[in-house]
Amino acid sequence: DMEKYSIWIRIGDAFFNLDDKESAINCYENCLTIAPWLPDGYLSLARAYFVLNKIQHSKEFALDGLRKAATGKHTYEMIAWNPREYDLIGMDLLAKCYFKMSSLDKASEIYELLSKRFPLNKEVKERTEELKMMKNELKQVDNYLDEIIALKVKNKETIKPILDKAPKNLRAHPKLLILQNEYFK
Repeated sequence: DMEKYSIWIRIGDAFFNLDDKESAINCYENCLTIAPWLPDGYLSLARAYFVLNKIQHSKEFALDGLRKAATGKHTYEMIAWNPREYDLIGMDLLAKCYFKMSSLDKASEIYELLSKRFPLNKEVKERTEELKMMKNELKQVDNYLDEIIALKVKNKETIKPILDKAPKNLRAHPKLLILQNEYFK
């Protein structure tokens, strides 16, 4: 049975690489019927659904894959040479899902954890830093919005000086653009 499992994963990967995600999903689902205790099928499904922009499905399969990898059972049957790869693959996918779901804090939290577990991984370091910068920018934008919300009178003349204080890169933030569109038509 484990041979069939491995073959279905590889056929699914081939379909995935040929951009036939639906066929890949069918193959990965076959894996779950053969060995539902292994993480590979779940994580492969998570990756396929992510590419198809079915983010909620991707998130659920990533979580399932991480749970299977964490149990430590049947590690002799797992496909990855290094079981820690399951953490990296699953957590990376999960963080990307949270990011797409506009949950920047959860995505950032996962990448912080990944950067501790995989301190030499360049991609993890870069994503962790990018998320830190995004969170910092968002905090700055929220500070400008809080200042505007605190105004007793909100009009073009009272809002413009606050927006003018914002650096140019923040003025293009969607939250501030919406405000500008509302008051500066």
